[in-house]
Parts: sequence; structure tokens; C-alpha cells
Amino acid sequence: MPLMTLLLLGCCVALAVAADAGPELLPPRRTLGDLGVPGTYRAANDLAVDISEYAGYAGLIVANGGLQPAPDSFLARQYGLRLQLRLSESENWRQLNEGRFAATVTTADTLALLGSRMRVVVPVLLSYSRGADAVVARHDIATINQLRGQRVVLPQFTEAEFFLRYLAAEADVPVRVSPDPAAAADPGAINLVFAADGFAAGDRFLAELDGGRLAACVTWAPKTEEVVQAAGGRARVVVSNRNLLIIADVLLVNAGFAREQPQAVRGLVHGILEGNRRLREEPERWLPLVAAAFGWEPAEARRELAKVHLANRAENLAFFSGTMDAAGSFSYILQSANAVYSDYGADPLDPAQLLDLGHLQALAASYPGERVQIAPLAIGDRPLEPSTVLTRDIRFYFRPNSAELAEDSPDNLANLERLAGWLRASPGSVLLLIGHVEPSRREELRAQWGRAEADARARRLGEERASAVRDAVLRRCPVGERVMAQSRGWEEPIPGESDLAKNRRVEVRWQVLE
Repeated sequence: MPLMTLLLLGCCVALAVAADAGPELLPPRRTLGDLGVPGTYRAANDLAVDISEYAGYAGLIVANGGLQPAPDSFLARQYGLRLQLRLSESENWRQLNEGRFAATVTTADTLALLGSRMRVVVPVLLSYSRGADAVVARHDIATINQLRGQRVVLPQFTEAEFFLRYLAAEADVPVRVSPDPAAAADPGAINLVFAADGFAAGDRFLAELDGGRLAACVTWAPKTEEVVQAAGGRARVVVSNRNLLIIADVLLVNAGFAREQPQAVRGLVHGILEGNRRLREEPERWLPLVAAAFGWEPAEARRELAKVHLANRAENLAFFSGTMDAAGSFSYILQSANAVYSDYGADPLDPAQLLDLGHLQALAASYPGERVQIAPLAIGDRPLEPSTVLTRDIRFYFRPNSAELAEDSPDNLANLERLAGWLRASPGSVLLLIGHVEPSRREELRAQWGRAEADARARRLGEERASAVRDAVLRRCPVGERVMAQSRGWEEPIPGESDLAKNRRVEVRWQVLE
């Protein structure tokens, strides 16, 4: 293998590790790098806005009449705005912070890595990714829990890393950044190794599929489909974000520019909403414009647009206020990212510090009667069966000798909010709550009551406790049939667990439509 190119890490240069096969693995970075000194963007003529090659940004292209400004575009006619939409896959955070361009687009989770060093304003949600990102693993791995002790390859500091870290945190499985791609795997954690991007991660996983050193990759379409097809039955999609809506794209505006040019920011917000509306209502009319901007064939543009949900104004307001029951909210995503990226030492961000929702609120008359339209996706007319993404044992506290849930317990309250958050983040997902009973008196009670009666009472207690949790979850997120309660009684204690109290638990299975 040839030597890798040098990787810039702040002011340091490190030589990447040579790989045995496939694209090279990169040494981990600790931060996104130097963000420079905050400055204010001031444009002489056209406004410079960075976007990447992704269908979720198509509404802005429609509003501008293409990547280059068009005199008859919505933005030109309504606001006199001329945008230079620049396609870039680079991390241009420093340039935005220093005021070298007006705005860019990114996923909301990235803000947790940028921290308080970045002076930006978030005025609008553009889209949700719906199936563009996925965890692809060996065929014998079916849940996130089964990645414990394994190596997973993905691009660092991207939505792919957040996606896996989020799922691992909800499964209560630690994540460890491997200090070196060749380091021994930690048996108690999911071990992250890094590739240059999602395509490189998928190719590296394929190259090592037979050797067994990599258990999974996290990548994005179309590489997800390519990996599964090339694996010939040896790999599978464990979970995608088709119905797990925590990858949300927002507009970041240079804070100084937003302060000095509020009317221009109003135009950007209105243009995104209007371009999204036009694409939703007349996709075939605007498809050629989007395809030309990205260099896609019309069929490719149609496929890529099917993998995103272009947000309307009602969904924007619900996203930023946290009232949407069918998808992750801005605060939920950012707080989740703050938590899962804590080992990087990023400054926790308060979502309210970044938002400027005045423009959305001022556009009420332009979009009367809009409603939240996000719903579970299926394939054609074929309904989908939920598949278990992860499992988690949660110990809820009950009143002594009863199935009455102690809702004044801080631990109980935190766990209930967690479960409600799962339901909100994934439309159509199902929670299966399985009650378990501590078995230390099993033989004594079987002798006293008879085996059948003792086992029946244990199952009833487990079911009553699972039902109590179900009722408490539904008071927070009223989705009825999406939360089910079952019981295993005392038949499935945690293997080797010496703390008997931990078997007084509710096992949670989060099942997501795929």
C-alpha cells in the first residue's frame, strides 16, 4: 500500500495508518479544529452560501433558480436576493465563523461539536434524512447491543458518528474511540475506527468482511445498498434513519450577518419554505432544476428526493418548540449530541442560545392551514413489520409490595422521558415492555402455593409492573397501540447477576419500522 496523505489536525500533522486492504483508516481527531476569530460577513453583490450534494437542500436550489442566481427566481423577485450556492463537502466552519460567507447547512447534531466557539444563528429546519444513513453489519448481528466488543468503521464528526453514538447510548452500550486503528478492541464497548467519509467506510468494511476485524460500518446512500449487495448475504442493514428521525438539516447563518441583515435572513427562511413547498406539490416540474444543479440524472434525483422529508412551516415550529410527536426535535437532538459527544470535551450548548424563530413566526400568513405531515414510511403498498433495533434493561422503582410506579423517583422520571423520546423520534416505532420478577423466593413460593399458581402470580406481577410503565409513558406521549406490555415473570433473570434487586426490572425493546 502507498503511504497515506498527511492529515491536518489543528496545527499538528499525523501520518495515517496504512491499511491491509481497502481505503485507509485514519487516526482519530479530538476536535473540529481552530474556528478562528468571529467576524461579520458583508457581501458586495451576491450572497455566498455553502451547501453539499444532498437532496435535503433542493428547496433552496428551487428558490434561487439553481446554484447560480436567476433573475426570475422566488428569492430575486420577492427579496432581491442573489445567492451563489457553492457545493462543498469540506468542513468550512472556520470560514463561516470568520465571516467569509453568509450561511451553510449541516445536521443539528454537529452543533454540539462546534460548541460556544461558533457564532451562528439557526433560523430554519430544511429537512429530515429518511433512509440516507444506515448501520450495516455482518449478517449475524441484528441489534446495536450485539456490537458490544466489536469494531465499527465510520467517518468521524459526521451524522454517521452521531447516529451510532445515539443508538449505543440508548442501548446502554459504551462507545470507545480506538486510539489507533490497530489497537485491541475493548470487549465492553463499541470500538470506533475512522475512514475519510461514508463511502470509504463502506468499502473498508467490505474489504475486511471475511477477516472479521470489522463488524459493521455506518455510511449513507447509495453506499448502504452497494455494501449489502456486494456482500452477497453476508451483511445486512441493522437500522437506517428511514423511520428514526434524528438526522435533521438546519441552516447556520453567520451571527454578525444575521444581526446586520435581518431581511436577508427572512428571505433565506422564506425561500427554503417556498422551495420545499414547490417540490412537495409539483416534484416533476422542479426535478430537472435539482438534477442539473447536482449533476444527477432525473431518475437519480427522484430516488434521492424520496430519501428526505422537506420540512414545512408547521413542522419547523413543532421541531424547534419540541411539540412534534413524530420526529426528533431540535432540543432533543442537540441535548442527545451534547451527551454522546461528552468524551470529546465539547462545550454543552443550550439550544435556545442559537435560535432566531422570528422569521418563521412572521411568515404565518404565507402558509395558512399547514399541518405536520411526517408519518411512517412503508415500501409501496406493503406494510412493514417493526424490527428490534436495541434492547435495554431499565429498573423502575415501585411502591413496596405493589405494582404502583413511584413517579416521584428521579430515576423513574428520567427513564419515562427517555422512552417517550424514543417514540417521538421514530414515527411508527413500537415499545415492547417486558416485566421481570426477582426469583430468589421462587422455589419457596412454588412449594407454598404450587408451581402453577406461584408462576402465574409472578407473571401477573411482571405484567402489572410493565403495564404501570406503559400507562406512565402514554401520559407523556399518547400513542396508544405503539406501547405494549408483557411479562416473563421470574423465568429470565439476568445471567450471573449477584444483585438480586436488579432482576426487579422492565426490559425495553425498541422496535423500528425498516
